[in-house]
Amino acid sequence: MLHQAAETGYGPMTLDREAEREYIFAKRVCRNADLVEVAKFWANHHPADNPKKVAALIADFLAWVGEFSGDSRHVRDLRNRPNGPFKQNFGERYPETITRSEIVLFLKNRQVVRKSDPNEIAQELGVEDNQQSVEQRASGRTILNERNTLTNFFNFLVSKELVKMNPASGIRRRDLPKVDIKEIRFLTLEEVERYLRALERYEPDLVAHEIVQLLAGVRADDEMADFSGDFVHENTREMVIPADIAKTQKREIISDLEPCFWEWWKKYGRRGLLRPKNYEPRWSRVRVLASVTNRREADKLAILPIKTLLARAESKAVLVQWP
Repeated sequence: MLHQAAETGYGPMTLDREAEREYIFAKRVCRNADLVEVAKFWANHHPADNPKKVAALIADFLAWVGEFSGDSRHVRDLRNRPNGPFKQNFGERYPETITRSEIVLFLKNRQVVRKSDPNEIAQELGVEDNQQSVEQRASGRTILNERNTLTNFFNFLVSKELVKMNPASGIRRRDLPKVDIKEIRFLTLEEVERYLRALERYEPDLVAHEIVQLLAGVRADDEMADFSGDFVHENTREMVIPADIAKTQKREIISDLEPCFWEWWKKYGRRGLLRPKNYEPRWSRVRVLASVTNRREADKLAILPIKTLLARAESKAVLVQWP
């Protein structure tokens, strides 16, 4: 082009002197890079039509998910993934500028901030002296779940023609931290009986909640938070879990409940939401008291405030070992 300009002069298809100097300077800066690719990179980072950034698109994605899934527990869990560290790191970026290598690096270095204030953690656990770290590295399972969420998020953007390709697709398990598969330990019959008797004695209001988990097998983390006693039908001897709280997102019917469940339900069952707001510390309290085989000693400990009881070294050891 420079040779042509020198031979024929400057025309509409050639560079003028200013453009010539700009071209030479750009080549020096970019070295051997293709200037077309450099121009595309600049255009992606400085779009002319002012498109939405990642933070706004996350809100659109979650609204889209909510349209067909409702306000289920699974949708509420889903909101926490892209709205957390990913939004903090990439929220002000345009989606076209995010690369696969950036996502892999983000996932590998993921940190889970449980609470910003250590005292808030202590309050949630019901203890005064909190020894837990405010920040801890995410587990392999958490990171894998986040990868799946990001894949779905970018697939949504592709379907809306907001990006041309999904940078999160193709990220394999071996690219991420290992998922530790822990052996599941079950309560023995003796432990279950001791635990239920401790519930009867110290926290009778929790019995209905616990027998639904222990004797009916309803999922503790996924379904019990929204489980209502109205789902238990004594007249037909069955339990009906609505689709909006079922982990499978399909209506589930449990009709093979053991007679012992109905015996406990007859005495302690009730209508309405079974899990109280202060469930976690009360649940921890019962587990600690159930571990004390001496009834008189357990009664003495039961008098203590929950925070004081759970702050004891012996109590912490019991909770760590609980299945």
